[in-house]
Amino acid sequence: MKVSMNDIEELRKKRNIGSKKVAEIKSKGEDASEEILELKKLSIEIKKLEKLFKSDVENIKPTTEKSNICSVDKMLYEKIFSVNGSEKNKKYDVSSENIITKLLETEIRGLEKESNVFPQCRLDWVMPWIKKNIKSTELHVVVVRDNGELIGIAYFKKSLKFGISFIKSIPTHYGDFYDFIIRDDYEKIIVGNIIINSLKALKANQIIIDQVNSFSLLNDLTEKQNFIKMINCSVYSVWLKDQTEEGLLGNLSKKMKASINLKLRKLESFHKIEILESSCIDKYIELVPEFRNIVVSRRGVDLSDEAYNRRLESLKGIHGSGCFTFFYLKVDNEIVAFRFGYTFKNVYFEWKSCHKSEFNKYSLGDLMTWMVLKKHMKNGRTAHNFMAGDYVYKQRWATKELTSINSKCFFFDKSVTGLILKQYQIILRPKLKRLKSYVIR
Repeated sequence: MKVSMNDIEELRKKRNIGSKKVAEIKSKGEDASEEILELKKLSIEIKKLEKLFKSDVENIKPTTEKSNICSVDKMLYEKIFSVNGSEKNKKYDVSSENIITKLLETEIRGLEKESNVFPQCRLDWVMPWIKKNIKSTELHVVVVRDNGELIGIAYFKKSLKFGISFIKSIPTHYGDFYDFIIRDDYEKIIVGNIIINSLKALKANQIIIDQVNSFSLLNDLTEKQNFIKMINCSVYSVWLKDQTEEGLLGNLSKKMKASINLKLRKLESFHKIEILESSCIDKYIELVPEFRNIVVSRRGVDLSDEAYNRRLESLKGIHGSGCFTFFYLKVDNEIVAFRFGYTFKNVYFEWKSCHKSEFNKYSLGDLMTWMVLKKHMKNGRTAHNFMAGDYVYKQRWATKELTSINSKCFFFDKSVTGLILKQYQIILRPKLKRLKSYVIR
């Protein structure tokens, strides 16, 4: 049975619409059993098609002509995420704050200028989320100083529910990579240990550090601190430096290469197409209504106005660093697809993407990826990182040497409560999530 991505996407759209309908029925206090049953059937069918599609892709071996081979820097993300200094001055002082004062804010900005900070870890990105989601009594900012000078900081939420104490890294569901911010000339393992030890000293029943990437020093640090890791997802990238268009396409399966060439020719034959790139925040604001229409047309639902305003505040905050970059595709002068992301250390990190379902017959997602990658090569970018998410469309472009893992890292105290939480998080909860996925996502 031959399966196309279009078949899967259409079912996903039906499921999204069905999920919204179930929520509406439940909000009225009515019985949604029949609708939930239909969603379960859809989810089973989607999983079946995804498995068939993935098998189909994997069974087709990519070409391995010499012209497709270029030198991949296997240490690319160590250089990006694991910048490490050698300063080991022992006059450290660690403290915590439950409010980010103007003075501390100024200090953090100064620290960021002297540190290797991924855009989604910057204060300007994090603050809008904190203001919306964290009470002052819950905010726990770990501050490390050397002779009074700020050299390290990390953001957490500290909470107490039913007598159980929790500490968790923040923000949650608002970024794909988490890390401590430590000044570049200091040894991260030493300062990172100070931060984690300060958390352990609070004797919380559970500590969670989420979205830890396997290429980061934080990954090594949590291992040495005896955290238990649960894999969230893979992170795929495609190497672009010194690559040619022919070579990049040649790394795909013959089937996918032929599909992209054929569908691009068809799209260009029947429509006028234009791929545009911008780092202008005012242009982004102008186009947000059109981007939102694309999301609704494809998924049937969209985020709230409040969520978009919070996102805009974060984007405005980091815009000064010049990293926010977005692409949008026009077909017959209508915007039909977009990609949002960040250019950091000459690598493009793709954060959000979507395209209109009415163009599914052209496999517009794949075509958009191809057009964006060509833009990158023209502009001299080193690589394209698809960020968190195990999706087939990411896997097919991936350079194996650059693939990494994002993990959720747990530490439990030795109390009875800690042991119960460990059993729940590591054993029971994953089973419940798998069971729930058969009913509704």
